[in-house]
Amino acid sequence: MLVGKTLRNRYKILTVLGSGGFGDTYLAQDTDLPGHPTCVVKQLKPKDTNPDVLPIAKSLFDREAEYLYKLGNAHTQIPKLFAHFEENNEFFLVQEFVEGHSLAEEIPIGQRLSESATTTLLLEILEVLSFVHQNNIIHRDIKLTNIMRRRQDGKIVLIDFGAVKDISALRTDSQGHTDVTVSIGSPGYMPSEQARGKPRLSSDVYAVGMIGIQALTGIAPDSLQEDANTGEILWRDRTEVSNAFAEVLQKMVFSHFSQRYKSAIDALQAIQSLCATNINNIAPTEAIAYPSSADSSPTIVTNTGGATAPVSAPTTPQNPIPTAPQTPTTPQTPVTTPHVTVSAPNPAFSKFQPFLWFALTGVISVSAAIATAMLLPKLTNQTVNNTQITSTSSPSVSPTTTSSPETPEPIETETATPEPPPVIPTTNPTMLSFGAIARSPSTQAKGYSWNFTSQMAAETRALSECENSSSSGDCKILVWARNACMSLAEGSNGAAGSGWSTDMIAAENTAKKVCQEYKGVDCTITRTICLPFQQ
Repeated sequence: MLVGKTLRNRYKILTVLGSGGFGDTYLAQDTDLPGHPTCVVKQLKPKDTNPDVLPIAKSLFDREAEYLYKLGNAHTQIPKLFAHFEENNEFFLVQEFVEGHSLAEEIPIGQRLSESATTTLLLEILEVLSFVHQNNIIHRDIKLTNIMRRRQDGKIVLIDFGAVKDISALRTDSQGHTDVTVSIGSPGYMPSEQARGKPRLSSDVYAVGMIGIQALTGIAPDSLQEDANTGEILWRDRTEVSNAFAEVLQKMVFSHFSQRYKSAIDALQAIQSLCATNINNIAPTEAIAYPSSADSSPTIVTNTGGATAPVSAPTTPQNPIPTAPQTPTTPQTPVTTPHVTVSAPNPAFSKFQPFLWFALTGVISVSAAIATAMLLPKLTNQTVNNTQITSTSSPSVSPTTTSSPETPEPIETETATPEPPPVIPTTNPTMLSFGAIARSPSTQAKGYSWNFTSQMAAETRALSECENSSSSGDCKILVWARNACMSLAEGSNGAAGSGWSTDMIAAENTAKKVCQEYKGVDCTITRTICLPFQQ
């Protein structure tokens, strides 16, 4: 192990991040730069010490490093390569350190995601992978542990490209021929052609499809059975999913590559088309923008350590898969502690906001009428027809939400949280975005919503999803927000707290603080949703 050593008189090894058959991964400090920023050092060791192997290994290493350098510099969701070098017949990569957690923490074995959440997840992964495939590069080791959720912005980051591991898999046979003799990939995520050492772009598509099936079923890919006659994975009877989405998933994981989508680009387009079709066929509920570099991109987070996760494309609300009720604990009191700098609504004023709303609406309407009456007499050379003048008032959002047949009937809270106070019209009123988090104090089931056009629609969706998962009848809205971040913290004893702010970290800190105030033990962030901020 290299802990405590300094490589190239620059990279000081701090600790081991991981170790495997192809080498070791370390957290290090770059002592040449101000502040000694952290980085990742990957050590690759050729297992064959034959002198003839080293030149081939170096050539392969340089080639793969060039690919990684190209990808990392061109896409923000692939780690940048800072350096690569050889030292003592071992090869080292120095890459950008991605602070966050792997998707294996978001989707542990036994936990299921709804069809909508799974669609979002696949879109996130395929968007990045499509860029890789556009460069005709195969990742070769896509799995949950090799996909990070970056804490800084919640975006997916692809790590640990498999091709560079060929260096450790080089072998020389009895006739002096050097070749890669070990298949790169992981059981369950690796299709048959990749296991034979002949990966294709569609091999990566297979791996992403298996991630989708795992998310829907809660079953590890290598634990799923195969059809004895066709070799196809048997998964349709392990989950409830729409036929259209199931067909897309199945085409991603066909056993023979010729039946799959040829690349992540094709798979991405198929899911995008499916989402667009669903959106056109139902009443508007969720309007989630495809990810872009714009600051207004919506962000949804599922995590165990406060990291964030972006929403990728329009998704159709689906009934979530019911989960087994958790052990009931002492119900917590839903509390929302607002951040003082937030422009989002404060649910604490729920008893008074309706009256303030109508009062202020009336004042605005009367003021507008008076101003009009005073201004019109001063206009010259104009004929005013009184029958053409109609009074107007501040716009309000209709409390009616039309759902698709698959969406559960709206569930009303005992005391509905009101609409926020009227806001001054902006130059871009379409930027208004509402979201909510609901939770059952008895079962800890939860429901989420984001990018709705009204608070009531957002709350209805969150409550509906919560009740579908719980059937306890006690789901309550913990927090709702408008164009801000909202966060949920939960303790191991069942207590919970929520918070919101235009700053994600502030929202998470508030949620943890409230959870602790309500006697929460080991309060951690389990969900953060950031809505696009108004410009």
